[in-house]
Amino acid sequence: MSDARKYTVAEIDRMRRAISQRENLSMQGQSFYPNERHAKIEDMLRTYMANGTEPEELERAASQEAAEMQQFRLNAQNQKLPLR
Repeated sequence: MSDARKYTVAEIDRMRRAISQRENLSMQGQSFYPNERHAKIEDMLRTYMANGTEPEELERAASQEAAEMQQFRLNAQNQKLPLR
């Protein structure tokens, strides 16, 4: 009998969204054909599922990376402002 983690459809969709969000951040400035991007996301999804990764873990990582990117952009904008 297999000890593999069973995922619900909703969990798989949540994981796919989190991976897509992370990839959107990391792929900025790169051009991919939609099919290549989709294949990369599905490949990553299968890897995370095979490793038993929880959807919450991917969502936390995606949120943290988005917050870090936002802070990076704010810092970059602030550096362009004249000093008072």
